[in-house]
Amino acid sequence: MRTLVCLMVVLFGSFVCENIFAQKLTDVWIEGKSYVGTDAKFRLPEGEKLFDPLRPHATVGEKSIFFENRGIARTKNPVAKKKPVTLEFTVIFLEGQEGERYHDSFAVVLHTSGNQREAWPHEISDGIAVKLMAHQNRIVIHHYKPGVFTPDLVNDAGGIVFKRYQPYKLKIVDDGNHNLKVFVDEKEMINAKIPETEGDQIALYDREPVAGVRKTLIVMYVSLTIGG
Repeated sequence: MRTLVCLMVVLFGSFVCENIFAQKLTDVWIEGKSYVGTDAKFRLPEGEKLFDPLRPHATVGEKSIFFENRGIARTKNPVAKKKPVTLEFTVIFLEGQEGERYHDSFAVVLHTSGNQREAWPHEISDGIAVKLMAHQNRIVIHHYKPGVFTPDLVNDAGGIVFKRYQPYKLKIVDDGNHNLKVFVDEKEMINAKIPETEGDQIALYDREPVAGVRKTLIVMYVSLTIGG
């Protein structure tokens, strides 16, 4: 597995494509700061191992990223604005509870600061979020604005079932000109116009624990292409 970053450079009137291969995901992704368990309302007591399974983590390995309880991972370096970006990966929902109340979800956020909100439910603070909503059998695109609790719905698509323990291949394409496409298992699900945002990171995070229900998933085969 490799993460590909392709930088397009204009040199003497011609395009030169330089391929830089990062053999390890740890070269490109890092764990971000999660505030799950720090609220007065939903505080997880520090130092008590009984609550450790509900604490948030995003464990970035060489070949996969393991998410627990709204752990967040983000790009290590800024992503150049107004350049095409393609992110491909395979996701598998693992622990959780079936049904409407304790559903699973997974968010891929473009054009973000990479910062999670300190207040519950600890969604991303800003950016364009592509969210896999397993409980609703759909994908939504939300625009999160700094300081605004409820995001704007940009677009959505239904008719897809995300089952636990089953791999799904995702492809998200941002053409650098406010156009975003989302593919699931090579089928185009969304083709949307997205608003202007200020962030220069990409972030990934899963669902927070609810009523003692632990949430986990894994992301593998990650390929990030910038400018190609």
